[in-house]
Amino acid sequence: MKPIVFAVIILAVAVAAIILASRSGSDSKPSNRPLFGYYGCFGNQVAEVADHTNLHWEAFWDGLQKGIDNIRTAAKFTVIDVGSQLFEGAAPKTFRPDAEARLRSLFNDLQNAGVLHLVKMIVPMDEPNLPENRACADLPEAVGAIRALALSYPELSGVLLGCIYYNGAPKCHTDLFDVVGFDDYEPGANILSPNGAYEKFRETLRPGQRTMLIPGGGYGPSKWEPKQQDPVPFVSYAMSNPEVLMIVPFLWRYPAHGGDMVGIVDLPVKDAYIAAGKSILEAA
Repeated sequence: MKPIVFAVIILAVAVAAIILASRSGSDSKPSNRPLFGYYGCFGNQVAEVADHTNLHWEAFWDGLQKGIDNIRTAAKFTVIDVGSQLFEGAAPKTFRPDAEARLRSLFNDLQNAGVLHLVKMIVPMDEPNLPENRACADLPEAVGAIRALALSYPELSGVLLGCIYYNGAPKCHTDLFDVVGFDDYEPGANILSPNGAYEKFRETLRPGQRTMLIPGGGYGPSKWEPKQQDPVPFVSYAMSNPEVLMIVPFLWRYPAHGGDMVGIVDLPVKDAYIAAGKSILEAA
């Protein structure tokens, strides 16, 4: 056999092998490593969860300066809740007349502190469809204000908009957001069962929308819910369903708004959540 013919045969075999490998890869389920971080931040939480989270959710419960310090120290994919900048009043909560000025002031403060570039997702408010909020009417205006103002800040290029809904009422304007989720703590991981609440919700989303899973790890023991939800089913589901962008357990440390709830940090389930977060960070 002539050398040139032999070389052509070898090349053809190599190309066929590459094509076969690429086809095999496309048939397999893609790997997915979601973000993992707790809803809100309070007290010394940043240090307490540093080793098992890759997401920081800042609701400024400890004030603006502490929030800035939290974002800087965490130095992770950061979500900020800007509900206090955008909405006011009791139900129905309404869009503030000075919302744009308040939001710009927040963005300027974060920019001047050198942490705005860490903000990767913005939430206009938590549970806009909750009966205590009933803010659905003004949600499009709030989202529009965030998107328009974000264009003025290079650090917010590509920033996502997200929203967590209450599952006990119709979910309004889900199409406005890049990332959406809902909380429904009593059924626990049963929301992930075939034809369960999560899959029904997923069917309503537009192509390309991502989701969040919200385990109720802080529900127990309390007067609200005696069960402590195991995070493992949520992690397993997220790892095999690529539309899940993040797992946001509720919650690590309860802010000082009352004594009717206990955070994960003070519950026996704490070690399970630490292990769950580490399993995600260590995943290939």
